[in-house]
Amino acid sequence: MLLAAVGAALLVRVMKALQLGTAGLVDQATSRKLVHIISGLAFVLTWPLYSAAPSAALLAAAVPAANAARLIATGCGWMSDAQLISSVSRSGSSSELLRGPLAYVLVLLAATTLTWRQHPAGLVAVAMMCGGDGLADIGGRRWGGSCALPWNAGKSWAGSAAMLLGGLAASLGALSYFMHFGYLPQLQALGTAELLQRLAAISLACTAVESLPSHWLDDNITVSVTAATLSTLLLPGRWADSAAYLPPVWHAACAVLLKIVQALFAAQPGLVVGAAANTAVFAAGLPVLQKGLSGQGIAHAWLLGSAVFGVFGAGSYALMCIYFITGTLVTRAKLQQKQKEGIAEARAGRRGAGSVWGSGAAAVGCAALAVLTGQHALWQVGYVASLASKLADTVSSEIGKAYGTATFLVTSLKQVPRGTEGAVSVEGSLAGFMAAAGFSLCAALALQEPFAGAALLTTSAAVAANLLESYLGAALQGRYAWMTNDVVNVIQTCAAAACAVAGRQLIVAAA
Repeated sequence: MLLAAVGAALLVRVMKALQLGTAGLVDQATSRKLVHIISGLAFVLTWPLYSAAPSAALLAAAVPAANAARLIATGCGWMSDAQLISSVSRSGSSSELLRGPLAYVLVLLAATTLTWRQHPAGLVAVAMMCGGDGLADIGGRRWGGSCALPWNAGKSWAGSAAMLLGGLAASLGALSYFMHFGYLPQLQALGTAELLQRLAAISLACTAVESLPSHWLDDNITVSVTAATLSTLLLPGRWADSAAYLPPVWHAACAVLLKIVQALFAAQPGLVVGAAANTAVFAAGLPVLQKGLSGQGIAHAWLLGSAVFGVFGAGSYALMCIYFITGTLVTRAKLQQKQKEGIAEARAGRRGAGSVWGSGAAAVGCAALAVLTGQHALWQVGYVASLASKLADTVSSEIGKAYGTATFLVTSLKQVPRGTEGAVSVEGSLAGFMAAAGFSLCAALALQEPFAGAALLTTSAAVAANLLESYLGAALQGRYAWMTNDVVNVIQTCAAAACAVAGRQLIVAAA
């Protein structure tokens, strides 16, 4: 305990000296983030030095507990510590200590008392908070000036990349360190490849959460809670013996929370759980939704998302989020140019209720058939293919309109202006294929019953249906009043789902 406390105090003073030194080696913002990155990781790396007694975790917890008391006292004005304020706050205000810095030490306190050296959830949460979120800030400030995220101007692609890679490296390094000392034996049974895959999924989820706009919850909390929750589900371990010293109400609250998490990540959570989870996601991601959907579109998308989450679970719901975000991004590619040429989507790319159901009717249909037949894994393949096909359509269309050098009607190969219904381009078609293939690879990890060739099957069905959509657009759309773009989209996605389901049945029959 003494080593951890002295080390933390020494780190703050070293960073302060570097910041104020004549050489100007570290600016204040970087100094603060280096303290953020190193302090928490250095603290958990001292855990193997403690004894095997159950009370050892409580002894170690005295370090973050003392720091929390110091932050509260300074933040409330009960004591004065100018050096602490300047080292860990952005604005120089003492009240700021009660937000991010206090959340930081509370995460360390929770990780120490609840997981200690026995469950990887605490280590991963600290690693994502320190190595991931800390590097996201540094990477974003240094290299993210011209590449802001579309849904959050305060965050950048460079910062998100640093978050993803830094969090993954820090968590893998921390777990490997503890396994080297003989702790976390359950993780050793997983194997390096499986552990890396699960940590990559956790890091990706934490990166997505960190990128969202948040005015009332600090990233230290949202990232850590996300990491701890997913680690509890994906990584084996047991809770710390020291948790037995906590009051009964704490154990009751943890039991309730665990049941909620298990319900959210069940294979078929049910419509009530799906609606509740989807509502929470919509509330947190409303700024992102408003970038790609109109008011009516958001309302209808809520119905669609609730149904998908309730029937197919969190993994398939995450795929729908990936589809929406990717589609929104490509729709805004060279938007001003497309608006000048008159070929941009209406409402600056914000799609309405018709577009939502044109894209998602097949997905909801697959969910309904999964409930009626009880064959969730089968219809989940159709669900994936329908979204992969619509994503391929959106990407090929928007990239073709933005970057296509020559576009041709699929029915006659006659060259036509960009944006013509049913027209295809080499650039757009290639981008659409890559989108379908990438989406299918992601989906293969989310299928309830993965099978050989799953990604190839859904990619093939998506590309074939995308060609069908181009043909219908060129040959029939506009000739009949009822053959609108939304109707064509329904036909396309249903065809993709049907092809994938039929292919899945053939594979099962041949096996």
